[in-house]
Parts: sequence; structure tokens; C-alpha cells
Amino acid sequence: MDIHYQRHWRLLWVIGVKLSYCLLFWPGAGYADELMPNKGFVSALVGDWRGEALQTPIGQRPYNISFHWVSTQCISGVANNGVSRHTWTFCQNDKNQLVLTFLSDFAGNNTPIHFKVIKTNSEQLTFKANSHPFMEVTVSRYGDVRWINVVHYGKLHVRIMLKKIHVDQP
Repeated sequence: MDIHYQRHWRLLWVIGVKLSYCLLFWPGAGYADELMPNKGFVSALVGDWRGEALQTPIGQRPYNISFHWVSTQCISGVANNGVSRHTWTFCQNDKNQLVLTFLSDFAGNNTPIHFKVIKTNSEQLTFKANSHPFMEVTVSRYGDVRWINVVHYGKLHVRIMLKKIHVDQP
């Protein structure tokens, strides 16, 4: 890889981390009405997202994903990171509760994990699965950027950054 390219990505990563830290502690930085599960979280994800898994057990991976409606209350998107396909399905059930179904086909897996929201605030949603009590998924919003963190046994396992692609962007 070209040294200038590596420096560019390192610089962008440092800027992203510092910006995330600032936004996390800056009052009013979040958009609560879009992130709260009962106020449009699902519909706000619909569309194309340019992404990168910045931290994974096998290093950085591409993570582009497009979410589309699969029913009146569910959206789904598939990310192909070059090693496996990850399917994320978010649904709002009849009780207005948000649930997440996640499936990674890594190593031939075909068993999805079903998560429910356990914590919510104006900046993020936290999901937990009864079948995997050691795992937690958080989805955070900062403008047109979404951060997805997957924590295993209290340690960050995967960190994904998604940026919304607008129609006028290349």
C-alpha cells in the first residue's frame, strides 16, 4: 500500500476518533428524535451507506451497506466485508419496540442472533441478546454518520463507521 495512502487513512482515523469524542460530550450534538426507537430510527437508516469496519479481529475491512424496506415495519441490509456477509435487520414490533436480527455467514454460520434494545438515550441505542449475554451492540448517530460497536465480554470486538450516501454524492 502506498505510504501516502496509509498516512491519509491514519489521519482520517485520528480525526474521526477525536471528533467522535468531542461529539459524545458536546451537549445537543445528538439528534434524539431520529435515534429514539419510537421516533423514526428504522426509516432513518433506509438508503445507501459507505462504510468501513475500522476494528475487527482480522483488521480493517470495507463495510458498505444498503438498507431497504422488507415489510412495513422492517428494514434489512447486507454488508459484504470480503470475508463474510453480514445481514442486519431492524424491526419495530407491534409494541413499538425495536429489535435487531444479525446474521454473519462466517465459517458457514446460518444461525441469526436476535437482539432487543436494553438502553436508549439521545445519542445511541444498546442491544443485547439473551442467547449471547456476553455480547452487546450499540448504534450511535452523529449527523449522517452511524457508529456500530460490537462488544464481546466487555471488550470492543468490532467498530464500524457508516456515512450516508446522498443522491448528489458520487
